[in-house]
Amino acid sequence: MAWAEVEPGTAELTIQDSGVIEWNMRLQSVMGDPGWVQLMWDSAERWLGVRPLNVSHGFPVGKEQQSGEFKIDSADALDAAGIVIADTLSGEPVKFYETEAEIPVDPLFGYPYAPVYYLVVPE
Repeated sequence: MAWAEVEPGTAELTIQDSGVIEWNMRLQSVMGDPGWVQLMWDSAERWLGVRPLNVSHGFPVGKEQQSGEFKIDSADALDAAGIVIADTLSGEPVKFYETEAEIPVDPLFGYPYAPVYYLVVPE
């Protein structure tokens, strides 16, 4: 019998209409297992997602022990920003990484930002 690799699965991001944003172990691994994330919004494109951080800034990442999902509760932040999530969104997130010419340096931490993993929020 020959060995066959079992794939780890697809990264998945879920933005609930309640304001909870969660993701699976695969996305957590792809993001480098961050303890903190920034909530990111591009109003022109209607992109909403998370940017991993390895410093205590933004939202602390919580883990659901039974489901193995990672999450943040962003309801208050979304309300304050006027972002309405009418229906729960879920899928494989798009990875957005600025080109070298566009990569900003975070003035607080002094290094280029990590990529943003996002979904498109319908109007």
